[in-house]
Amino acid sequence: MLCLWEKMTGIKREHPPCDCDVRKRRCTMASTLSLPPEVLHVVFDKLFTDDLDYFANIISCSLVSHIWNDVATYLLSQSLSTVKLRGGQVDGLFRLSNLLETISSSQIRSPYSPDAIKTINLDMSYLFNEDGSYNEEAHVVLIHLIEVLCTRTTGLELSFNHPIALLNWQESRLKDFYKSLQTATRLTKSVDRLALQGFPKKDTTFVVCNYGLSDLFPTFSPNLRSLEFASFPLRYAIYLLLQSCNELENVSFKDFRNIWEDGLMEAIRHWSKLRSFRMTGCVHITPIILRTLANHCPNLEVLVAPRNVRYSKTCPDINLPITAIIRSCRNLSKLDLSDYVTVNDNLLKVIVQGAPQLKYLKLQNCDQITGSEFTTWWKDESLQSLEILDVSGCINLDQRFLDHVWANCKRVKKLITAAGKPALSVKPRGDRCIPVQALVPAVTVGVC
Repeated sequence: MLCLWEKMTGIKREHPPCDCDVRKRRCTMASTLSLPPEVLHVVFDKLFTDDLDYFANIISCSLVSHIWNDVATYLLSQSLSTVKLRGGQVDGLFRLSNLLETISSSQIRSPYSPDAIKTINLDMSYLFNEDGSYNEEAHVVLIHLIEVLCTRTTGLELSFNHPIALLNWQESRLKDFYKSLQTATRLTKSVDRLALQGFPKKDTTFVVCNYGLSDLFPTFSPNLRSLEFASFPLRYAIYLLLQSCNELENVSFKDFRNIWEDGLMEAIRHWSKLRSFRMTGCVHITPIILRTLANHCPNLEVLVAPRNVRYSKTCPDINLPITAIIRSCRNLSKLDLSDYVTVNDNLLKVIVQGAPQLKYLKLQNCDQITGSEFTTWWKDESLQSLEILDVSGCINLDQRFLDHVWANCKRVKKLITAAGKPALSVKPRGDRCIPVQALVPAVTVGVC
């Protein structure tokens, strides 16, 4: 009656909720809990984003009911390979830790399998408060989370990207954290991939951070197969530690301006099992480093080392060292030498004749290449594994060379040619058509 009276008079009084409000809430809750799994799947997938909150929210939903648990378990089983402990407040770590404790201490089925988590992405700034002081509670909860989540984790990504924390690194406390990683978790035995993400434009703040890592590298170096650096200036001590990573198969440097040539050369001499070497957004790779790769890395399959025009005022001549790599690395399948204007027809000939396993070749903006005399040195077995060829910006490249590549390299799926040049005048192969799509600044010819 009170509800009816308020509607008629417009005057609201304070009173306990009436039965109709209670029934309405119960009805809404019941209808939500009874949603079909297909609908819940769509709702969860739309609402949650891929970060720390996503993982915590999915686990929270798994505690609501059996149906919600089934949907959460399915979602995590389909997408869970990386857990990102980053991008939020420290309170989110405690919430996630409490949720995992609830699951472990109850009869509720866990919505995830720890064995499925292959990578932990950790924001190191969680360890520091806004005033730069060390957060002891965050230290404990992070170690606990990693211990719980990592049973067969093979990848560890550390992000040093919080400017306030970076200015207040405390070396001794970082050493304590790394020591806890060694003693309390299984990472030291399982991790074979280590990635370090720095904070751009803050070079001076990395000195202490590098010293702290001196206690981390020896822990992982015997087992490391992959090592990745991004915006993370390297100091002398780290180059020395790189020499202990004798099992490395993949090395990647991204967005560097201070590569130390002698230190990198000495490290490469210890990487006899190296299969992939990537250096992007960095000062250009020097001929002497390429020569070192040719001499000490016979198993090299991927070489991605485009010249960074922004940092490199002059272009070195890399024809001889690349020739040495082609002749010594017989399994080379991917090669990117973009923007090296010194690359010429002699090197093109060496690549065509000496790289039978090559699947991807990118020579963007190498405008000295013409290919005009290819008929004198092309062999029937040349580039038979090639699938993608990018010669955009090679404005002097002969059209006949491209026609010949398409006609003789049966596995080619895509040709990216120079802007302004006519589309390739080739016929379809059997029942396959050749769509031509205008791009900027290139023309792509692919097979549908």
